[in-house]
Amino acid sequence: ANLEELKDMCKKCNTQKKKADDAQRESQERSISMAVQQLGFLEVDSAIVMNLVKPTPDMPVKMSLEAYVPLLDQFKSASLETLGAELVEERPSSIVLRRHNGEVVELPLFQPTKLKLVAPGGKSDGKTRQLAIRLPGEDPPAVVRTVEEEQK
Repeated sequence: ANLEELKDMCKKCNTQKKKADDAQRESQERSISMAVQQLGFLEVDSAIVMNLVKPTPDMPVKMSLEAYVPLLDQFKSASLETLGAELVEERPSSIVLRRHNGEVVELPLFQPTKLKLVAPGGKSDGKTRQLAIRLPGEDPPAVVRTVEEEQK
């Protein structure tokens, strides 16, 4: 019976630790989201561009940039349309995009790079919003949307 009690205690402890970790992550995400909403955006230097997601017959999605944002401990993606850019070239170590204003942006793959975090919908209305990624520098005059919103 002692072994069963010990297993039960460990299970309860692990459950409580997971709840505490989830609450801490949620609190951190809420704080970052509120800061981004108040500032309009937050530029991060440590985003890692992972992939260029392309449509396939099995997955008819818009071409999107996928990046890992360590500050959030999350993967984020945004369509090239939302980023206000088009693909120029896909290299083994980088993705080259051209903004609609003509500016060429080269994003290294699997290396820390600068991206922006924005809160779709603009400034704060008191609610925590899902954060989205954008290219560094000036934003195109487009409606800010996440990939999830675009595919609805």
